[in-house]
Formats: sequence, C-alpha cells, structure tokens
Amino acid sequence: MQVKLYPNPTFNGNATLELKGVKANVTVTAIGLLGNTLAHYTINKDGKISLPASSLTSGTYSIVVSTGKERKVLKWINIKL
Repeated sequence: MQVKLYPNPTFNGNATLELKGVKANVTVTAIGLLGNTLAHYTINKDGKISLPASSLTSGTYSIVVSTGKERKVLKWINIKL
C-alpha cells in the first residue's frame, strides 16, 4: 500500500490523502496529540480523500491508514495563519 499526504504541512486549507496499491476498503482515522479521534473515514480501494484542515486547530496529528492486513501512521502538521 502506498500512501501520500500532501501538502504537509498544510496552511489554511485541506490536505489530500492518496492511496495506491490497495485491494480492499481502507479506514482512515485522524488522531490528536492526546489520543482523541477527530475524524474517521472509509475509502474504497485506490481512492483519494480530502482532510478538512480548516475545522482543526493548529497542531500535529497522526493519520492512521489501515486495511485488514496493513497499517501505516503518518504525521500531519496543520498550521492556521
């Protein structure tokens, strides 16, 4: 599974999460520094989603991308100016 998150850091906009090489549905979870779940998405295989940075405060977030067999954790920085 290939995962891209861009732009990172994000300035006053949305970030795009792009998945390639996925053969099953994917669960994406945005987690704050305190471990709280902020958003939860399900994506069909080989899809893209937009992460709404405008609804989040400035900070560092973990984006957990998982299928039944694989799991990747990405660091995402959101900056509001």
